[in-house]
Amino acid sequence: MMSNLPLEILLFFHKWYLYLYLMVSVIISIHKTHSLYFPPSTLDWEITMLVFLLILEHIRLSTASYANKTCDQQLILRSLVLGLLGVLGHTFFVRMQTWVLGVDIVINSIALGLVCLEILLSAYMLIA
Repeated sequence: MMSNLPLEILLFFHKWYLYLYLMVSVIISIHKTHSLYFPPSTLDWEITMLVFLLILEHIRLSTASYANKTCDQQLILRSLVLGLLGVLGHTFFVRMQTWVLGVDIVINSIALGLVCLEILLSAYMLIA
């Protein structure tokens, strides 16, 4: 089994996209708090979900990169499981937030696409 260069490139750019995602999400959250109505404690829940998603994505990207470089099948499986959780998290932010703006849809759709491609490449690496 050899490491997968396209996967590593995708993971590298996804790490940078994660920082962009964080900045845009903070700006959107500030905008939402000032201009939209939230039921009590809903905003706290959404911000907590965002923090957990960002931590999960950072751990997943680090694990997937290390697994790709060392060709460790157990770590690849862990990154696949974390990837599925990441898909659920981004799906929450696209479909189930209190207020979903167009920017939310765009940034989370891009993240979903990256995560899905990384899952496919990791699964291919596991099979091959």
